[in-house]
Amino acid sequence: MLGAQILLGFQLHAPFQDAFNERTVGEKTGEIGVLCIMVVVMGILIAPSARHRIVERGEATPEFNRLVTTACYAVLFPFAVALGLDTGLAFSPSFGMPAGITACDLVTCLAIAFWFGPLIWHRDEDTNVAKERFDRLLRQLVK
Repeated sequence: MLGAQILLGFQLHAPFQDAFNERTVGEKTGEIGVLCIMVVVMGILIAPSARHRIVERGEATPEFNRLVTTACYAVLFPFAVALGLDTGLAFSPSFGMPAGITACDLVTCLAIAFWFGPLIWHRDEDTNVAKERFDRLLRQLVK
């Protein structure tokens, strides 16, 4: 949650910087896109706390725990995309657009690999428990 708040804060602060006027229209559009993604990420992260207080009356029920877990997994991919885009937008003015695109792709792929990799590649000796959990989570998100 803290990382998402910090990135959202940077995104909200960016248009007020002098260097923002020097950006191209594409880069400004990218900044707005990252800001929109981060607003959605923060909304998904904050939503379970309201449900916990109102619906669950402060109790940590199994349903609430599933909701929190699902919300956390749901925001990992858009957060990785936002982090990658933001890194690419930071690199492009200094190193050029190709370097910015490379940085964007690299950071996004690394974030996805580190966050989802252990779930996908971790194998138990007898069964693939982690993969079954991940597949079940994906089915819940698709519903």
